[in-house]
Amino acid sequence: MAEYLLCSLLAVICAFVYDCCGACHSQNSSIASSSRSGVMAGNPLFRYLALWSGACVLWLLAGMRGKYVGADTRLYLQEFSTIVHHSGGYVHSDWGFRRFNMLVGLFSMNGNIFLLVCSGIAIFGFYYLASYFQGTMGISVLFFITSFNYFQIYSLIAQYTALGFLFIGTRFLLERKYAVAYIFVLLAGFMHSSAWIFIVFFVIKTAMDIMNNAWHLSLVSLAGLVCFAIVAKGVMPIILKSTRFAVYYQRDDTNLNSTSILLISLAVLAFSTLVFAIRSAIRNNSKYQLFYIIVIFGVICSLLQNQVPLIVRMAIYCIAFYPIVIPLFIQALPREDLRVAASVLVIAAFAAWFFIYPLRLNYYEVFPYEAVPWFSLDVAS
Repeated sequence: MAEYLLCSLLAVICAFVYDCCGACHSQNSSIASSSRSGVMAGNPLFRYLALWSGACVLWLLAGMRGKYVGADTRLYLQEFSTIVHHSGGYVHSDWGFRRFNMLVGLFSMNGNIFLLVCSGIAIFGFYYLASYFQGTMGISVLFFITSFNYFQIYSLIAQYTALGFLFIGTRFLLERKYAVAYIFVLLAGFMHSSAWIFIVFFVIKTAMDIMNNAWHLSLVSLAGLVCFAIVAKGVMPIILKSTRFAVYYQRDDTNLNSTSILLISLAVLAFSTLVFAIRSAIRNNSKYQLFYIIVIFGVICSLLQNQVPLIVRMAIYCIAFYPIVIPLFIQALPREDLRVAASVLVIAAFAAWFFIYPLRLNYYEVFPYEAVPWFSLDVAS
C-alpha cells in the first residue's frame, strides 16, 4: 500500500507543478525572471519534465508489478506466452490485441515488457489527452487515481490498452485532426471490440464541428441514447450473439460493485448538468457537449447493469473520461470561489468513494502491491 501512496503522491505533485509552471509562464516575464524559481517555472522544458516524470512513476509502478497484482494479470501473461510461443492454447482476447501481443513478442517475450507496453499506452494516452486542457492537469491526475481508473489498468489490460488509443484519438478529435482521430478509434476497436461504440461519439463530435450546431445535435444524440436504453435488453443479445462476449452476457466479469458505478456516474452527471445550467455560454460548445453525452451514456449503462450485466464494459469507457470531464466543468464555473468550492467538494467525494468501495473491497485484487526484480517476470512461469 505504501508504494501506491508514495507514487500517487509524486504523480499528483508533478501534475500540480506542471499547472503552476503553466500559470507562471503566462504571467509577465519580468515577474517570472525575478528569481531562480521563476526562471524554472517559466521554462517549458522544466514544466514538461515535471509532467512526464509523474506519468513515468505511475507507469513503472504498473509495469513492474508481480503477476499476482491484478485479478487478470496472470491470464493476460499466460495468453501472451501462448501467442508468442505459438503453443495453441485458448486465447480469449480480440483479433487486434492478439496481433498486438505478437508485435510485442517480436521485441521481447518478457512479461514485464508486455505489462510496461500495455500500461504505457493507457497511462501516457491519458496524460496526452489531459494535457490538452490548460490548468486542470493536477486535479485530473488526482481523479485518475481516486476514480480507480489507474488501478483498473492492472486488471482490464486489453480494455485499457484500447482506452489509451481512445484518449489519444480524442485529443486529435478535439484538435479537429479527424483522419488521425479515426485511425486511433479503429485501433481501439481492434484491441477491444467494445470500444467500437466510440465511433458513434466521434461521428457526433465531427458533425457538431462541421455543422456548427452543437446544441441541436446534442439533443438528437441524447434522444438516441434514451432509445438505446429502452431497447438495450432486447437488442444486446442479438448484437453479442456472434462475438466472444456472448458467454459474458448474463454476468459481470469486472468485479465492480454496481452501486458504486451508479453513484459515481450520477454524481458526475448532476455536477455537469449544474454547470450547464449556470454557464449557458458553453451549451453550444462541441467539446463540452461531447463529454456531456459521454457522461449521460455512462449513467444509462450504469442503470442498465442489473438487466444487462455486460453493459458495465460500456460504463467503464465513460468512467475513464470522468477525470477529464470533471476538471473541465469545474474550470467552466464563472467565479474563483465556486471553482475552489467545487474542487474541494468533488475531491472529498471521490476520496470517500475510493475508500468505501475500491479500497475496502479490494477491487481487481490490486492490493497489496508486489514488485518484481527488474525484467524478471518470465511469461513461461
